[in-house]
Amino acid sequence: MTDQSDNTTRMYPQATLKQFTQLKPKPQWLEYDIIAQFNSDNNWYYSDDLNNIQQTQTDLLRTILHEMVHGLGFVSSWSDDLYQRFEPYVDDLTPFLTPMLLIPPEQLQTIAQNEDTNEGNQPFWGFVECPLDKFMVYHSVPMPTITNLLNNWGDANVLYNTIYDMVNGWIDSDLHLYAQSAYHGSTTPQDIAIALPGRSNTLLMETSLVPFVDGSTLSHVDYSSYHNTADYLMTYTTKPGVAVSAMKESFSTGPLGPELLQVLASLGYRIQSSPSSQPPTNYKTSRPSLIFWNPPKGLVGTTGNPSASASVVSKGPARSPPPSSASPSSTSSISSSYSLGFVPMAFHSHPILICIALLSLHSIFYLN
Repeated sequence: MTDQSDNTTRMYPQATLKQFTQLKPKPQWLEYDIIAQFNSDNNWYYSDDLNNIQQTQTDLLRTILHEMVHGLGFVSSWSDDLYQRFEPYVDDLTPFLTPMLLIPPEQLQTIAQNEDTNEGNQPFWGFVECPLDKFMVYHSVPMPTITNLLNNWGDANVLYNTIYDMVNGWIDSDLHLYAQSAYHGSTTPQDIAIALPGRSNTLLMETSLVPFVDGSTLSHVDYSSYHNTADYLMTYTTKPGVAVSAMKESFSTGPLGPELLQVLASLGYRIQSSPSSQPPTNYKTSRPSLIFWNPPKGLVGTTGNPSASASVVSKGPARSPPPSSASPSSTSSISSSYSLGFVPMAFHSHPILICIALLSLHSIFYLN
């Protein structure tokens, strides 16, 4: 969808997009907004258990609520996926961060089959954010400003002859320096926050994990700042042995804290103030005008431009990876007491639906 308030195209989770009731034509919704799986091997505590939660148990209610909020749109598209893709081809490549790659629905099958391989032509059609990214700032710089700068690479419409040309083209553009800066902010405590229009306070995002952890960094609030506050729900990890009922004794607002509710209102949800809130909190719902994104004409590697010429960048550091190198892996080790819970969400980008499995994966042993 294209947000007409800032003329930026973003990928909307289906649950978020359903709040924009004036869309025309009506999207062809998938059957489910969120599909979540929870590991039955985990030692869960259930809300109807007559006994108190044990120190080895994890509150299932808390975990379900956490994953549902991700499915409602509390998720960032910024990741080191492109860095992981390029890293095997360059010695000592400095880590960098970008939003997700945009993929038009009309791409050629011959191009699609080259994705995540070192074979054939490699396209770049631009980077695309999630709605939450609209409100993120790196110090005083809005993250969408960095996205717009990065989209100058090849005018977001370039077909490279090989993966080596693509890597060399990226480094030759100097835009990678902005992406490196974004990575630095994402791995420096309290450097990136959500700043909502008309509000002086900010919500600090999780940027303390080094290296960057896809699925935890930037898609959660800062653990050190919020794990023992009313906005505890969206920290990337939680200690076992603590139930929602116990947290409510300390924080009468319930598991969805006031700052989280304001973020959800800014994503388009209508929030009903709690009767116990004194004075009542006013959550201002924001629903800017959205229109369906229509791919520009002449995108390389699509049915509208099937014979586009491929760029060759002969000079640069890209070289063949050593024989022992496997394909880039985005798996990062990290300990988390959340059990396995991943949330594929349906995203809409055009009347032709594109479903992207954006995983918010919490595992006891690893995160993807």
